[in-house]
Amino acid sequence: MTPEQLRTGDLAALESFVAQHGLDVPFDGTTPLGMVAFDGKIRLVKWMLAHGASVDFRGEDGRTPLMWAVVDGRTRAAELLLDAGADVNATDADGMTVLHLACRCPRRTSVETARLLRARGADRFGKNADGRTAYQYAMARPTGTWVTPELLRELM
Repeated sequence: MTPEQLRTGDLAALESFVAQHGLDVPFDGTTPLGMVAFDGKIRLVKWMLAHGASVDFRGEDGRTPLMWAVVDGRTRAAELLLDAGADVNATDADGMTVLHLACRCPRRTSVETARLLRARGADRFGKNADGRTAYQYAMARPTGTWVTPELLRELM
């Protein structure tokens, strides 16, 4: 299976891959569940969870599938992973929490995602390896990108 097959939502290719390699294996720098969560392939996320994929299995970069979901503002995928027991306060190799990553997302859905994470217990005071909070990341977006008062309220 190629990353492109997985990104297109090819369930037959995923089933074949899982039969050969299992669910929880490194794949293209992440994991198969991390990749489908990042791409918002809800049908594949549900299939993998139903077949026992680990919600906290980390790829080569130390990120969990939940981290990959929030990096691209995939709130529904994040919700499914949280419902399955994903660690809302996990950190990656750089000490970035799930909430840090959600606040760096360039999509407007980061507000909805931050709200979901906070409702599920994300630590808004958590600091990364550089000592920065998610709020500081939201405020440090480059000029020309949006930071809404609503996002900042979610982090206060």
